[in-house]
Amino acid sequence: MTNTKPYATLDIRNVIAPLALLKVEAQLSDMKCGQILEVLCTDGETKTDLCTIAKNAGHGFKTFKSPSHAFRMLIEKG
Repeated sequence: MTNTKPYATLDIRNVIAPLALLKVEAQLSDMKCGQILEVLCTDGETKTDLCTIAKNAGHGFKTFKSPSHAFRMLIEKG
């Protein structure tokens, strides 16, 4: 992941898993290859699912834990 400046930020903190995943997929479908989506979430299961989805779809990703107990993910559309 060469460019870490997000094209868009999606805040899905406190959004239940199926809806959260659909929101991320919808946002990624509107983006071009190489653009970065920043995702903020609080649910560990959602974070794990997003990592799996990103990997299986050929997207690059990094995950960070913030002091506020939220996760910050950067997903580079592949």
